[in-house]
Amino acid sequence: MYADLESDPNAADSLNVADTTGFRINDIYDMATLSRTYDELLANPENYECQRAFFDAFPSRWWDFILVYGNHGEGIKNLYSSYVAHIDALSISMTKIGDTIYCTKLIDLAIGATIEADAPSLFQKVLRMTMEKKIDVMIPLIATMNRADQMHFWQFYWSTPLKKSHMDADFKQMYNSQVGAHRKEMEIMKSAFQNFCGHAGYFGENQSHVRLNAE
Repeated sequence: MYADLESDPNAADSLNVADTTGFRINDIYDMATLSRTYDELLANPENYECQRAFFDAFPSRWWDFILVYGNHGEGIKNLYSSYVAHIDALSISMTKIGDTIYCTKLIDLAIGATIEADAPSLFQKVLRMTMEKKIDVMIPLIATMNRADQMHFWQFYWSTPLKKSHMDADFKQMYNSQVGAHRKEMEIMKSAFQNFCGHAGYFGENQSHVRLNAE
Protein backbone atom coordinates (compact mmCIF):
# COMPACT_ATOMS: atom_id res chain seq x y z
CA MET A 1 0.00 0.00 0.00
CA TYR A 2 2.85 2.40 0.63
CA ALA A 3 6.23 3.24 -0.84
CA ASP A 4 9.51 2.58 0.94
CA LEU A 5 10.43 6.05 2.19
CA GLU A 6 13.94 4.95 3.16
CA SER A 7 14.78 3.60 -0.31
CA ASP A 8 13.13 6.51 -2.14
CA PRO A 9 14.33 9.88 -0.79
CA ASN A 10 12.08 11.72 -3.24
CA ALA A 11 9.04 10.10 -1.62
CA ALA A 12 9.80 11.73 1.70
CA ASP A 13 10.37 15.11 0.02
CA SER A 14 7.03 14.89 -1.77
CA LEU A 15 5.25 14.80 1.59
CA ASN A 16 6.41 18.33 2.34
CA VAL A 17 5.77 20.00 -1.01
CA ALA A 18 2.45 21.05 -2.51
CA ASP A 19 2.89 22.26 -6.10
CA THR A 20 0.57 22.76 -9.07
CA THR A 21 0.03 19.00 -9.34
CA GLY A 22 -1.24 18.83 -5.77
CA PHE A 23 -0.05 16.80 -2.82
CA ARG A 24 0.84 13.43 -4.34
CA ILE A 25 -0.28 11.13 -1.57
CA ASN A 26 -1.19 8.56 -4.21
CA ASP A 27 2.55 8.16 -4.79
CA ILE A 28 2.79 6.95 -1.19
CA TYR A 29 -0.57 5.27 -0.52
CA ASP A 30 -3.06 3.65 -2.90
CA MET A 31 -6.10 5.80 -2.19
CA ALA A 32 -7.79 4.72 -5.42
CA THR A 33 -8.04 1.14 -4.18
CA LEU A 34 -9.28 2.34 -0.79
CA SER A 35 -12.02 4.42 -2.43
CA ARG A 36 -12.98 1.66 -4.85
CA THR A 37 -13.24 -1.01 -2.17
CA TYR A 38 -15.37 1.32 -0.03
CA ASP A 39 -17.79 1.84 -2.94
CA GLU A 40 -17.93 -1.92 -3.53
CA LEU A 41 -18.62 -2.48 0.16
CA LEU A 42 -21.53 -0.03 0.04
CA ALA A 43 -22.99 -1.94 -2.89
CA ASN A 44 -22.44 -5.36 -1.28
CA PRO A 45 -22.31 -4.84 2.50
CA GLU A 46 -22.78 -8.51 3.43
CA ASN A 47 -20.23 -9.88 0.96
CA TYR A 48 -17.10 -11.25 2.66
CA GLU A 49 -14.80 -10.46 -0.25
CA CYS A 50 -15.96 -6.83 -0.28
CA GLN A 51 -15.55 -6.51 3.47
CA ARG A 52 -12.08 -8.04 3.38
CA ALA A 53 -10.96 -5.92 0.43
CA PHE A 54 -11.91 -2.69 2.21
CA PHE A 55 -10.47 -3.95 5.50
CA ASP A 56 -7.14 -4.73 3.82
CA ALA A 57 -7.11 -1.41 1.95
CA PHE A 58 -7.78 0.62 5.11
CA PRO A 59 -4.53 1.99 6.62
CA SER A 60 -2.72 -0.23 9.13
CA ARG A 61 -0.02 2.28 10.13
CA TRP A 62 -0.62 5.66 11.77
CA TRP A 63 1.63 7.38 9.25
CA ASP A 64 -0.59 6.14 6.43
CA PHE A 65 -3.79 6.94 8.34
CA ILE A 66 -2.74 10.58 8.71
CA LEU A 67 -1.62 10.82 5.09
CA VAL A 68 -4.98 9.56 3.92
CA TYR A 69 -7.41 11.14 6.39
CA GLY A 70 -5.55 14.11 7.90
CA ASN A 71 -6.56 17.71 7.23
CA HIS A 72 -3.48 18.93 5.36
CA GLY A 73 -4.95 22.14 3.94
CA GLU A 74 -5.94 23.38 0.51
CA GLY A 75 -4.23 21.92 -2.53
CA ILE A 76 -3.44 18.62 -0.83
CA LYS A 77 -5.54 15.82 -2.25
CA ASN A 78 -6.44 13.02 0.10
CA LEU A 79 -9.57 11.41 1.59
CA TYR A 80 -10.12 13.82 4.47
CA SER A 81 -13.70 14.40 3.32
CA SER A 82 -14.36 10.65 3.53
CA TYR A 83 -12.93 9.94 6.97
CA VAL A 84 -16.31 9.69 8.72
CA ALA A 85 -17.75 7.29 6.15
CA HIS A 86 -14.64 5.12 6.03
CA ILE A 87 -14.12 4.89 9.79
CA ASP A 88 -17.82 4.17 10.27
CA ALA A 89 -17.49 1.33 7.76
CA LEU A 90 -14.49 -0.01 9.65
CA SER A 91 -16.53 0.17 12.85
CA ILE A 92 -19.88 -1.33 11.84
CA SER A 93 -19.53 -3.09 8.48
CA MET A 94 -16.77 -5.64 9.14
CA THR A 95 -19.26 -8.27 10.31
CA LYS A 96 -17.53 -11.18 8.55
CA ILE A 97 -13.98 -10.31 9.60
CA GLY A 98 -12.62 -12.51 12.39
CA ASP A 99 -12.24 -10.89 15.81
CA THR A 100 -8.51 -11.59 16.12
CA ILE A 101 -7.69 -10.16 12.69
CA TYR A 102 -9.95 -7.17 13.27
CA CYS A 103 -8.64 -6.35 16.74
CA THR A 104 -5.02 -6.81 15.67
CA LYS A 105 -5.44 -4.17 12.97
CA LEU A 106 -6.97 -1.66 15.38
CA ILE A 107 -4.30 -2.26 18.01
CA ASP A 108 -1.55 -1.98 15.41
CA LEU A 109 -2.96 1.31 14.14
CA ALA A 110 -3.18 2.76 17.65
CA ILE A 111 0.47 2.10 18.55
CA GLY A 112 2.21 5.45 18.15
CA ALA A 113 -1.01 7.30 17.32
CA THR A 114 -1.55 10.84 18.55
CA ILE A 115 -4.86 12.39 19.47
CA GLU A 116 -6.20 15.16 17.25
CA ALA A 117 -9.59 16.39 16.15
CA ASP A 118 -11.46 14.78 13.25
CA ALA A 119 -10.20 11.38 12.03
CA PRO A 120 -7.90 10.53 14.98
CA SER A 121 -10.61 11.41 17.50
CA LEU A 122 -13.20 9.34 15.66
CA PHE A 123 -10.84 6.37 15.41
CA GLN A 124 -10.21 6.63 19.15
CA LYS A 125 -13.97 6.31 19.74
CA VAL A 126 -14.07 3.21 17.54
CA LEU A 127 -11.11 1.76 19.43
CA ARG A 128 -12.84 2.28 22.77
CA MET A 129 -16.11 0.80 21.53
CA THR A 130 -14.23 -2.23 20.24
CA MET A 131 -12.52 -2.64 23.60
CA GLU A 132 -15.90 -2.65 25.34
CA LYS A 133 -17.33 -5.26 22.99
CA LYS A 134 -14.26 -7.48 22.46
CA ILE A 135 -12.15 -7.01 25.58
CA ASP A 136 -11.53 -10.76 25.86
CA VAL A 137 -9.82 -10.59 22.46
CA MET A 138 -8.13 -7.19 22.81
CA ILE A 139 -6.37 -7.62 26.16
CA PRO A 140 -4.66 -10.97 25.35
CA LEU A 141 -3.39 -9.46 22.08
CA ILE A 142 -2.05 -6.40 23.90
CA ALA A 143 -0.39 -8.73 26.42
CA THR A 144 1.78 -10.19 23.63
CA MET A 145 3.45 -6.81 23.02
CA ASN A 146 6.48 -5.38 24.75
CA ARG A 147 6.06 -2.81 27.51
CA ALA A 148 6.85 0.18 25.28
CA ASP A 149 4.27 -0.77 22.65
CA GLN A 150 1.67 -1.38 25.33
CA MET A 151 2.30 2.08 26.78
CA HIS A 152 2.03 3.66 23.33
CA PHE A 153 -1.28 1.90 22.78
CA TRP A 154 -2.75 2.96 26.11
CA GLN A 155 -1.40 6.48 25.72
CA PHE A 156 -3.56 6.95 22.63
CA TYR A 157 -6.48 5.02 24.10
CA TRP A 158 -6.75 7.30 27.15
CA SER A 159 -5.45 10.56 25.68
CA THR A 160 -7.87 13.45 26.10
CA PRO A 161 -7.41 17.12 27.00
CA LEU A 162 -10.36 17.02 29.40
CA LYS A 163 -11.33 13.97 31.43
CA LYS A 164 -15.04 13.22 31.03
CA SER A 165 -17.06 12.19 34.06
CA HIS A 166 -17.45 8.56 32.98
CA MET A 167 -13.78 7.88 32.33
CA ASP A 168 -12.76 7.10 35.92
CA ALA A 169 -15.53 4.52 36.06
CA ASP A 170 -14.52 3.11 32.67
CA PHE A 171 -10.93 2.72 33.85
CA LYS A 172 -11.89 1.09 37.14
CA GLN A 173 -14.25 -1.36 35.45
CA MET A 174 -11.60 -2.45 32.95
CA TYR A 175 -8.83 -2.62 35.54
CA ASN A 176 -10.85 -4.63 38.04
CA SER A 177 -12.13 -7.07 35.42
CA GLN A 178 -8.67 -7.83 33.99
CA VAL A 179 -6.14 -7.38 36.78
CA GLY A 180 -6.49 -10.97 37.98
CA ALA A 181 -5.35 -12.47 34.68
CA HIS A 182 -3.27 -9.56 33.36
CA ARG A 183 -1.76 -7.70 36.30
CA LYS A 184 1.37 -6.47 34.49
CA GLU A 185 -0.65 -5.22 31.55
CA MET A 186 -3.15 -3.46 33.79
CA GLU A 187 -0.37 -1.67 35.66
CA ILE A 188 0.92 -0.32 32.34
CA MET A 189 -2.61 0.76 31.46
CA LYS A 190 -2.97 2.42 34.86
CA SER A 191 0.18 4.45 34.32
CA ALA A 192 -1.04 5.63 30.91
CA PHE A 193 -4.43 6.56 32.33
CA GLN A 194 -2.87 8.59 35.13
CA ASN A 195 -0.52 10.42 32.78
CA PHE A 196 -2.65 11.05 29.70
CA CYS A 197 -6.33 11.04 30.61
CA GLY A 198 -7.15 14.71 31.13
CA HIS A 199 -3.55 15.78 30.60
CA ALA A 200 -2.99 15.27 26.86
CA GLY A 201 -3.44 18.10 24.38
CA TYR A 202 -4.04 17.82 20.66
CA PHE A 203 -0.83 17.32 18.75
CA GLY A 204 0.17 19.16 15.60
CA GLU A 205 2.46 16.46 14.25
CA ASN A 206 2.14 12.71 13.88
CA GLN A 207 4.65 9.90 13.83
CA SER A 208 4.96 6.39 12.50
CA HIS A 209 5.16 3.44 14.86
CA VAL A 210 6.36 -0.09 15.41
CA ARG A 211 3.85 -2.59 14.12
CA LEU A 212 2.19 -5.28 16.20
CA ASN A 213 3.46 -8.73 15.30
CA ALA A 214 0.39 -10.69 16.37
CA GLU A 215 -1.06 -13.11 13.85
